[in-house]
Amino acid sequence: MSPLSLALSSARHPRIVIAAWALVFVISIAIAGALWGQGLTAERKVLADSESNAADRLLEERFRGPRRFTEIVVVHSETYTIVDPHFEATVQNLFFDLAALGRNVVASISQYYHSRSEYQVSEDGHSTIMSVTMAGTLDEARANASSIIDALRRHSGQDDFTVRVVGESTTADRVADLSHLVFQWPLIYFAFVPLLMFSPVPVSRLPIVIGVVSVVVPTGASLLVAMVYPMSLFTCTIILVTGLAVGMSITHLIASRYREERALGLNGLDAIKRTGATTTRDVLLSGSVAIFALASMAIIPVNTFTSIAIGAVVATFVPLLASVTLTPALLALPNDRLSGFRRQVGTTNRRPFPSAGSTFRVW
Repeated sequence: MSPLSLALSSARHPRIVIAAWALVFVISIAIAGALWGQGLTAERKVLADSESNAADRLLEERFRGPRRFTEIVVVHSETYTIVDPHFEATVQNLFFDLAALGRNVVASISQYYHSRSEYQVSEDGHSTIMSVTMAGTLDEARANASSIIDALRRHSGQDDFTVRVVGESTTADRVADLSHLVFQWPLIYFAFVPLLMFSPVPVSRLPIVIGVVSVVVPTGASLLVAMVYPMSLFTCTIILVTGLAVGMSITHLIASRYREERALGLNGLDAIKRTGATTTRDVLLSGSVAIFALASMAIIPVNTFTSIAIGAVVATFVPLLASVTLTPALLALPNDRLSGFRRQVGTTNRRPFPSAGSTFRVW
């Protein structure tokens, strides 16, 4: 079945196609709600069976044991120095608060007043560092990082003391929080879709609708893959950026060409046919090249690159599939509110582009 025949078939049976996509959309939301965060890892894993993997495995089994992740806590005061009792009391209180989190959170803590190491004190004596070794794997340490941060916040800002932390687990926790925050942006599109549906502004609402679909459906699919494959935390952010960019841009091109054909006097089905034979075919060609290019990242045997490749490929494939099914079905609806087409009163034919000297409207 060619893309043109698929687009025409979707345009002739719009309600069936829209219902099918709506079902997939709802299922994807349910999957995202049930599996959100599961299967996503902050660990960097080399997937190939290389000599370096074998060496690291032998070191873990016979010498150092499982790798531990360390957080460096910096305690600083502009007023007090390391020899002041108030400075020592602050560091000791922080030490006991961290130790109280338990061995399943903090494996060990090293601080100056126990080690007396000069490497843990700055030259001016106004700063000291504490080495906090987290328990468990990086994902387990990331899950416990919020407890460390909460304990540090209780001491930071009190009596002219500033407490900061840096390390792999807290960085991974921050990346996960940013990923969740960034992924809430589609909620804005959900909020604006009803507004745009009934807005008097003559613009196409179609790119926003397809953009939301191009984010939610790939997210559900990727989270299913994450149940059997270690996907990176960056996957959902890649899907959001790629899905919105690809989905909205190609839909805007298709809707623009559809409006031009309608302005030339073609009816809805003929305009969809003409658009499918030209713009949609070009979109599929360029999108296929993009998928091939993005999939090439999976050649690197590291789960971060493979996850980015999977997320980007799925987030590109779904808008391409929608361009030959869902987009023609939505354009074939009885009214033209989604496409943004407005027939000029008293005219049946007009130029698809403005003549010399004229200007485009802002929208």
